[in-house]
Amino acid sequence: VVGAYAPVIGLARAIGADDAIDPDVLQALWDLMEPLAAFLPATGMFGDGPSGTVPADAPLQLRVLDLSGRRP
Repeated sequence: VVGAYAPVIGLARAIGADDAIDPDVLQALWDLMEPLAAFLPATGMFGDGPSGTVPADAPLQLRVLDLSGRRP
């Protein structure tokens, strides 16, 4: 699901548009994925998984993207 947003975010940035993902979508993704953080890399669908460099108080969009293996 998060991976589906990556091209949209890239396109939005390229044309100078807002790249924010809906906060309700972000919260739902976080609630679903965060408990599985240690297992996500093993699925092969989330790159290397969480980088471990994003602070807990970072914006939720950044944390969700990082958790999904994206490095915004």
